[in-house]
Amino acid sequence: MVPVSAFAAVAAMAGPQRLAARSGMQDAADDLAAFTVAWRDGYQQAQGALPAFPLDCDRRSEAHQQELAGLEKIVVDLGGSIDNPPQPADVWFDEYGVWALRNIEIAEWNETCTMLFDAMLRDLGRLGITSHSLDGFYSDALKTSAMVGLRLPCRTTEQVVVRDAVHVALAADWRDAGWAAAQVWPDGFRVAAESMSRFAQLDTASDLDPCQSEYLEILDDQGRPVWANDPAADARRLSQSVRRTPLGG
Repeated sequence: MVPVSAFAAVAAMAGPQRLAARSGMQDAADDLAAFTVAWRDGYQQAQGALPAFPLDCDRRSEAHQQELAGLEKIVVDLGGSIDNPPQPADVWFDEYGVWALRNIEIAEWNETCTMLFDAMLRDLGRLGITSHSLDGFYSDALKTSAMVGLRLPCRTTEQVVVRDAVHVALAADWRDAGWAAAQVWPDGFRVAAESMSRFAQLDTASDLDPCQSEYLEILDDQGRPVWANDPAADARRLSQSVRRTPLGG
């Protein structure tokens, strides 16, 4: 009886740790989904890989690289140089200023991405989740979906409009939660979570249809994916109707 009682005591300690890991991963997915939908709306980039995005915060999109190269060419064609900041009186000052502001903007995106990613890794690490195993994806803007029946933007109340939404999924290994967890789950296990975040605004426009919640709710009342009991759930079909970008590009 003693070994059984001892194992039960260890399991009692490890169980809450496992639940905390699952909850922490869900929080991370929720945060990243909110970040994604705000990023897509704010910079009008509805599709494809986003610049300065976890897991690769220093990456620039091909579109931004081409834009900066084009701005630099304009400056050079006017007789200027990117390496030597111009004086306000120089003929190419305005063009240089546009190039410089875009570089500053992209640098700010990098900094925001790094802060978010570092905070997310710290939180997950405290729960025993190994950061190097983190994987996942984020979707294109769901307003780009051609799925019949979905209309975005849509209205949730008389004053709140959902402009867009995105779907995010994360997964990682739970292996570093300490001695008790290692006794119960010696090989650890995979922790996963997904989230669909909406971009909503106050708006009194009256020409929008009510939102159909079945398309935008991916978790049931108990926090489980709605497709656990219904593989053909509308939210699942919607999330699969747009392209997904792996974390890190």
